[in-house]
Order: sequence, then structure tokens, then C-alpha cells
Amino acid sequence: MVDLIVCTTCGDATPRQGLTFYEQLSESAPESVSVYGFKCLMSCKRSCAVQLRADGKFAYTLGDMVPDESNVEGVLTFARHYGQSPDGKVAYADWPDAIRGHFVSRMPPQDQYKQE
Repeated sequence: MVDLIVCTTCGDATPRQGLTFYEQLSESAPESVSVYGFKCLMSCKRSCAVQLRADGKFAYTLGDMVPDESNVEGVLTFARHYGQSPDGKVAYADWPDAIRGHFVSRMPPQDQYKQE
């Protein structure tokens, strides 16, 4: 199962762009992706922000997202590849164009960062 956490307070518009993005992702997500809204991911300079994570896998934060069909499709396509990956690493060739250039950070799984 992939968790997709969406900042619901991102953006200056009313309603907040993050809330709109959360609603769009929630409506379109497959059963293998759980979408959660969260108030403030502290990525204000790179809003709208979303994070993908799953047990035992790298976590990714994406920013500068726009709540539109292309970005919703891009995030969910990446989430599908991410879910199929044993460690969360997705080959660059499998990154949808809509998310390229939007990565803010990659965090190692808790059990791996202590080993390096």
C-alpha cells in the first residue's frame, strides 16, 4: 500500500490549491494508493506539496505541483510505479513528464539510513 500525503494548506487561492489537489487525487486514486490530507508539510516555497511513502521504501516529497489533470495523472502514475518497486526507487524512464523537476527530497527508509 502506498500512502500519498497531500498538504491541504498549500497555495494562496481560495479554496487552497493543496485542498483542491487533495480532492482531485482522492477522487482518482486506485485502491493501492491511500490519499491523506495533512495541514502543512512545511514546503511553502514549493507548494503544492505531496509526499509518497510506504513501509520499507524511500519516501519522496514533490513540490510546485498544480492541481490539474496532468499533475494528478503524473503523481498517480508515479505512485503506481513506486508501489511496484521493492525499495521505492523508480527508474527515471518511468517518471511521468508532469512530475519531472518537482522532487524536493528523497528520504531513506528508517531501517536503511542507519546502515550507511
